[in-house]
Amino acid sequence: MINLDRIYSDTDLFQTVEFRSGLNVVLGVPSGVREGRELNGVGKSTLIRLIDFAFIGDSARKTFGQERCGFLRTENHSFTLAFSDKEHRYRIRRCFANADKVYFARDDGEFTEYTEPEMKLILAPIMVIDQQYDGHVDTDWFRTLMRFFVSDDRASHAQTDPLNFSHSSARKSFLLALNYYLLNLPNNELVEFDTLRQRLKTEQTHRKQIETRITEESGRTIEQVRSDLDRIESQIEKYRHNLESFEFLEDYTAIAHDFRTVAGQSFYAAK
Repeated sequence: MINLDRIYSDTDLFQTVEFRSGLNVVLGVPSGVREGRELNGVGKSTLIRLIDFAFIGDSARKTFGQERCGFLRTENHSFTLAFSDKEHRYRIRRCFANADKVYFARDDGEFTEYTEPEMKLILAPIMVIDQQYDGHVDTDWFRTLMRFFVSDDRASHAQTDPLNFSHSSARKSFLLALNYYLLNLPNNELVEFDTLRQRLKTEQTHRKQIETRITEESGRTIEQVRSDLDRIESQIEKYRHNLESFEFLEDYTAIAHDFRTVAGQSFYAAK
């Protein structure tokens, strides 16, 4: 389990935000130029998106990549998220002008540059793997699980199913496995069921592709092809049975023996 420590900007993009152990409340306070009690646009959701961007969130990256956020790139702004677990302290730095790269440091070490896919592989064991969990958890689940922990107002409003924090087309069995993990309940059978279901779907897709190709190349429906195959298989089986039950007459066997003998003698005589 990790704890957020603080998030700060090396380019004075925003004031440093310190996190405390336990529940943290983000309170939006309007600046002096704002009138009334309107709190939209004071930075509450932006703070969540910055955290999501630090943890390699695609949605946050798209938001900060929009034209209205172009100043973040032209002015070379960056920020750092510091977090920790029981054993180590970590820092992730993101530069808006170089969004393909992630800079990561452990404890008092220097920052090392990584690509986003590389960073996901580093963060997954730190953030989702629990050695004491009596169930299945995969490092590939990292970003999906992060959608549960880090969600801005737009994502929250779009979510209609409390169990589905992933996306609308997510498999129900997969979602149940994720939620069992979050509740610290064993999910092995759910994961196995989901895996088998995916394999079945894959095989069904392959079968459909083969049937379509056969229909396109032969100009016949798959039922017609199956009928022809059954007829041919029946004919082959009949021939096989006749060959296996065929017996030569004894006289014919003797004649065949004499013929081979005479043919052999003629061959040596010719020599």
